[in-house]
Amino acid sequence: MRLGNLRSWLVVVAMVPLLGCASETGGAGDDVGGNSSAGNSLGAIQIAVVSAPSNLSCLRVTITGNVTSVQFLSVTPGSTTQFSLMGLPTGAVTVHAEGFNSACTAVTMTSIASWISNTVSATLVAGVPSTVALTMTPNGTATVQINFPTPTTTTTDTTPPTLTSFTPPNGATNVAKTTAVIGNFSEPVNLASITPATFAISDGSLAVPGNYTALGNSAAFTPSLPLGPAQTYSARINPGVRDLAGNALVSGASWSFRTQDGTWDSSQILSGTTIVAFGTASGRGPGNETFAMWAEVNSAGLVSMIAERFIPGTGWTSPQVIESGAQAFPDAITIVVDNAGNATAIWEEFLQTSTSSSEHVLASHFTSSLGWSVPQLLDTNGDFPTATVDPAGNVTAAWLSFSGVSEIVASQFTAATGWSTPQVLQTLVIAGIPIALAADPSGDVTAVWSDGQIQFGQASVWADRFVPGSGWGTPQLIEDDDRGTAGGQRAVADASGNVLAVWNQSDGTHFNIVVNRFVPATGWGTPQIIDSFTTGDATGPALGMDAGGNAIATWIQTDTNGSQVAASRFSPASGWSAPQVIAAGGTLFENTLVVDGAGNAMAAWVVFNTSNGNQTTQFDRFTPATGWAQPLTPFVSVDSISEPLLTADGIGRVTVGLLDFNQTAGANFPLYQRFE
Repeated sequence: MRLGNLRSWLVVVAMVPLLGCASETGGAGDDVGGNSSAGNSLGAIQIAVVSAPSNLSCLRVTITGNVTSVQFLSVTPGSTTQFSLMGLPTGAVTVHAEGFNSACTAVTMTSIASWISNTVSATLVAGVPSTVALTMTPNGTATVQINFPTPTTTTTDTTPPTLTSFTPPNGATNVAKTTAVIGNFSEPVNLASITPATFAISDGSLAVPGNYTALGNSAAFTPSLPLGPAQTYSARINPGVRDLAGNALVSGASWSFRTQDGTWDSSQILSGTTIVAFGTASGRGPGNETFAMWAEVNSAGLVSMIAERFIPGTGWTSPQVIESGAQAFPDAITIVVDNAGNATAIWEEFLQTSTSSSEHVLASHFTSSLGWSVPQLLDTNGDFPTATVDPAGNVTAAWLSFSGVSEIVASQFTAATGWSTPQVLQTLVIAGIPIALAADPSGDVTAVWSDGQIQFGQASVWADRFVPGSGWGTPQLIEDDDRGTAGGQRAVADASGNVLAVWNQSDGTHFNIVVNRFVPATGWGTPQIIDSFTTGDATGPALGMDAGGNAIATWIQTDTNGSQVAASRFSPASGWSAPQVIAAGGTLFENTLVVDGAGNAMAAWVVFNTSNGNQTTQFDRFTPATGWAQPLTPFVSVDSISEPLLTADGIGRVTVGLLDFNQTAGANFPLYQRFE
């Protein structure tokens, strides 16, 4: 039968003697090549699937001659399968390979016709491994004829292999994200010894998934998915690699290389109905999945909470309804993802009747096995919820609660115990937003907020710390109380528990960008102004941090000449750099930023065109090697665009989500685009 989506694929068959392997199975003798009378020498057939159509699932390999073997092999593109034969034949042997689009467990000798095959022949010289390339094409027969001359000498191989070279070379940059990592040896190596323990690629603490092939004197690792953009990868080959006689590599090597940067793909509309709120977040664990959630309004005015998940290599999943038929206006959707790929979403819903109104805080938790949970009500009168998560999956949420007075409250979620009873951190006359949360790998959490006493001409910035086993401490003022009204706070934490906080604060004439740093051994330091703008206001800070504790802050500077986006970079060794203007002109607002573990940043903001009323979203890219690039403009709206939400996964792939308001259609559409 002929199936669709067929393209040629390459199979390499190597029938090689396994020198010295007989003793490992309890036999004796080390004949090179072996012969049929020896009875205890091993031969091996090695099949490397370099590429394959997506619907190829199984190979049936039949060997006939003076040995007989039939074996079914599951097929994975980029992988290699090796199996052994007892006895090396001395005459002609036929290897027949057939391909199937069904799982091997469903294939029998007669039930399903083969649909990919080809014919090729080769000769194996005694003691010399032979590789045979099979280009499989639809319909026909696949026959490999290999002749085995009778060996005339007997030797014992005791020489270990050596690693002669590797690619990409150490320190290479701009390496293609689809590159194979190759180790070259002094002799052929046994595929069975090429494992994640002996040949591995990693990006920081994340192991790269992929497949191994061993052809000739080379072993190759091919990543299952493209590597991350502008990421530094570490490769290592260990002494556990063995040659065909079982001799182990004496010394290996470790090296690193950096990939080329990414590009933007085309935007996708995830929903065609009216959207009133949305959120997005990416995991930094092995799965590197991205989550999107939004609230849809139907013609009856009822609201449904919808979630989708982007799986690298697969794409966006089907929408999942988390809540439906709500008579409420949702807002402030926050999503966090732990290293295992579990996600937690928290949001508020505004309910109003003819006699009363209230704001409910709800949360839902996602696991790959169960999906999203039924939303849980955390507060019947709360607002502006936010959340953070540590790598182990412990979630901390904080929000404003109005129970007669304004309070900053916080609650913790664990998979074992669920949500804790909300705890009051501070009672306020009125609270400022947003509440900033930052968790470190030890599970310590820092909350930063403004007390919002604007009616008194001041709004101060406070911080509190949660330590597992001890709970929350006493709130601490972390800014100069005499400076003026403060707000817009953001916070990030590094692996050592150091915390950076940033906010905008008035000096009585203009707003400045102010930062402070918490060090576990000494506490909070002295507030510092990091902008140099003296003729207007600097507001709307965004903040991100890499795995080494280096951070970037961006903000909007505005005066009578228009708007600018400025940035400053923090190093634990040297502090904050002088601010740099990365965009200028027009009316700029809605500044956002994301920084990946390698220190690459993506900044985004919205530009209002006063001549035609259009709004565009601009992006700028920062890498430690090249600095800031020129801004790009991938999104243009004839009406309006929401704040772009940026998120990066564990290997630096960026997802942006925003709402594009179409006045003609009378709806907000959620647009998502990926940089990878």
